[in-house]
Amino acid sequence: MKRIVFGLLFSVVASVAAGQCWLEPAEDIAQSSPSACKTYYDNVFALLFGGFSEKPEARYASLPSFTEEYAFSLEKDKKGYRIVSTTLTANYRYATRRKSVKAQVSKKHISESMAVSLRELFRLLIRQIEEPSPDEARRGSDGTTYFFASTDNEGKTAVGETWSPEPASALGRLVGICNDPHAVGNRSTGGRHDRTEEELLGRIRTLTSDLSGNE
Repeated sequence: MKRIVFGLLFSVVASVAAGQCWLEPAEDIAQSSPSACKTYYDNVFALLFGGFSEKPEARYASLPSFTEEYAFSLEKDKKGYRIVSTTLTANYRYATRRKSVKAQVSKKHISESMAVSLRELFRLLIRQIEEPSPDEARRGSDGTTYFFASTDNEGKTAVGETWSPEPASALGRLVGICNDPHAVGNRSTGGRHDRTEEELLGRIRTLTSDLSGNE
């Protein structure tokens, strides 16, 4: 009996994980009606994206329910490509003194191969954005909402989102890549810099290859 229950549970989890391959279109907060939710998004994005370019090659934001919100943007400057990361000093949603919440900013240059691979992964994801069916829609009161944005060759920026994907799913793997300290550039990797970049680059390319089959 236990084996049957475990088998059914595994099948359900595997099915959910396998289905989480596409981002949903993000709601246009600027066009939504005034509300506490709109105020939160307007203010938290202003803090997180304050130093980012308006036309991101790749941009990621993580909005957890209870811990600090954070984001990164892939930017290009005179020295090449860099990751600009922001992390808030406290969870903005539940901060008792929101005006005291600040954004901590860090910057780190990355290789061109890493930047191009990251940009292509984000562009692929943005091209595959689609509305979920009623059966596929997943949203809870807690958890984490993730936002992904990219600008195409015509200068059009699109934004997709997902909520707390299963770690083994394609979107869960994407979140794992974006959360990697080396990717967001907000921690020292010590002597593991080259090996860490090689590992991360491999994960990005593998996920890009896996998702390319959806087009």
